[in-house]
Amino acid sequence: MAKTRSLSLRGKLILIISTLFTTTIAALVGNTYLQEKKAIMASVEGQLVKDYQSVVELISLSAEKAYGLAETVATLPEVQKTFAAGDRERLMALTAPIHGVGKARLNIHQFQFHLPPATSFLRLHEPTKFGDDLSATRPTIVKASGTQQPVLGLDTGPFGMGIRGVAPVSSEGRFIGVVEFGIAVNDRLLQPLHERYGINAAIAVDKGGQLALLAQAGGVGIADSCRPLLAEVMADGTRRLCDVSADGRHLLLLAGPLADFSGKTAGLVLVRMDYSQQVAGLNRLLWLYIGTGLAMIVIVIAICAWFFDHYLIKRFRRITEVLQKASQGDLKGRVNIASRDEMGRLGDDIDQFLEDLSIMLAGMKERSQNLRERSATLREVSDKMLAKVETANRDGEEIDGETARVNDNLQTTAAAVEETAANVGAIAAAAEEMSTTIREIADSMERALQVSGAAVSRSGEASAQISQLGQAAGEIGRVTEAIEEISEQTNLLALNATIEAARAGEAGKGFAVVANEIKELAKQTALATGDIKHKIDAIRTTTEQAVASIGSIATVIGEVNDNISAVAAAVEQQSKATEEISGGAGQASLGIREVTESVARNAASLTLIADRMGKLSRAIEELSADAMAEEMRAALGKYAL
Repeated sequence: MAKTRSLSLRGKLILIISTLFTTTIAALVGNTYLQEKKAIMASVEGQLVKDYQSVVELISLSAEKAYGLAETVATLPEVQKTFAAGDRERLMALTAPIHGVGKARLNIHQFQFHLPPATSFLRLHEPTKFGDDLSATRPTIVKASGTQQPVLGLDTGPFGMGIRGVAPVSSEGRFIGVVEFGIAVNDRLLQPLHERYGINAAIAVDKGGQLALLAQAGGVGIADSCRPLLAEVMADGTRRLCDVSADGRHLLLLAGPLADFSGKTAGLVLVRMDYSQQVAGLNRLLWLYIGTGLAMIVIVIAICAWFFDHYLIKRFRRITEVLQKASQGDLKGRVNIASRDEMGRLGDDIDQFLEDLSIMLAGMKERSQNLRERSATLREVSDKMLAKVETANRDGEEIDGETARVNDNLQTTAAAVEETAANVGAIAAAAEEMSTTIREIADSMERALQVSGAAVSRSGEASAQISQLGQAAGEIGRVTEAIEEISEQTNLLALNATIEAARAGEAGKGFAVVANEIKELAKQTALATGDIKHKIDAIRTTTEQAVASIGSIATVIGEVNDNISAVAAAVEQQSKATEEISGGAGQASLGIREVTESVARNAASLTLIADRMGKLSRAIEELSADAMAEEMRAALGKYAL
């Protein structure tokens, strides 16, 4: 498995095709070999069956020959008269020439006459032996004598199996006995079949529970490995095959039943065939098939190797080179496969993808430049806003200082007025109108003090709110409305890049990673934009509150001015009276002068406060319009391309 994984694509394809082709060739060769072998075995078996039938027919013809001789002798008138007369010597003299010719030419082994039912009268093959009863051993003679009909076929006698032909003999219409011719079952019987037709055959019979050969031609024997099978043939009378190959020779033995005259299995016919030549021819054919198959495999592998190199590997290498350069940032390369097949379409798709990617990245570069320019602009706005906020903070601090000084001056004024009231009390009778005016001045001064205190309080609230505004402005700084628009465009570009990378498969994994990073950046930008919106809303709310507070301060300061104006009018009305009592109230005059100077200083301070409040209001309005801060500048510096 490890070696297969280390193979190149070309090697894997060639390995797969060669394996499939080799398997196919092996299957075809194996199937052809088995079919040819099956055909050879069928042919051999068919020939063995024919040889078996030839042996059976030979025995049948031999039986007919034996009967023909017996019938010929039985119909000779002289033989009939001599046999009827019981003249053994005369009968032997008449038939001896026939026996000699039959024994020499026809393999006649037995020639004899029998009296009913089965008594031997004359044995031409053994003249001295006669008069014995053969009823127990010669069923053919018993049957022929009993039925007075001819009987022919195999029969087993005391001397073994023979092919019998028995014919009844009659004289003048009287049955006398039977004449028998017996052909020996020996090698001579089968020799013509072997010599003329090349049939290797044998005849076997059961002797004492063991099969023994009576006749054989062509060297057919009984192999020990076949004896159980031959016993089964004897038992059920069915032909069977037995492989007796030995010493490099391929031999097949067919065993079939051999029936006697009554149809019972009396022995076996064994036919054997040597099919070594057929097997040798089959082996030569097998090697021819194997050689042809190997040659075809080599040719197919060579063709496949050439095809893969020319049409696949070369193109894959070109595609790989272009994609590797693209992964390194060089999008100018093109596959340029001039073909209309799948490889050509793949090359066109890759070229189109690289073209689209180039256009997309160019657009992204342009948008990045725009984003960079907008980021610089936003940075400038942020700097301006921070400067204005710092100015507003400084103005607020100055307002706090001036308000404190106004408060101190008013306290000093109150103390001077109290001292003046004490000095003037001594001359209350002479300056009743002056006393009344002074009380009105004291009341007005006290109200002015209260109003100034309220102005100080409102000024503190405004200062705290402006401080909150500065803190809120310091937290703003991730993105703006322009960044949100760019975030949406970047997200869209990332989606397009992801789709194109998915189309590119394995080669587009690098672009998929870049697209995911761009998408994450767009998400962070969108989150920062939402955060900025929230902070801007908080600044606007705080700014509105500050404006309202500063408006209240302006109102209070107006009231202070009105009261001070009333005090000035009252003082002017009493100036004449003051001149009349100037001599007696010099010290009081000095106190009033101190009050006037203190009030003037308070008026100047309040005027400065009003001016600072105006500047602060304008700065806050500009801050509301620009909506930038230090945190925005830090965010722009982080996300600027």
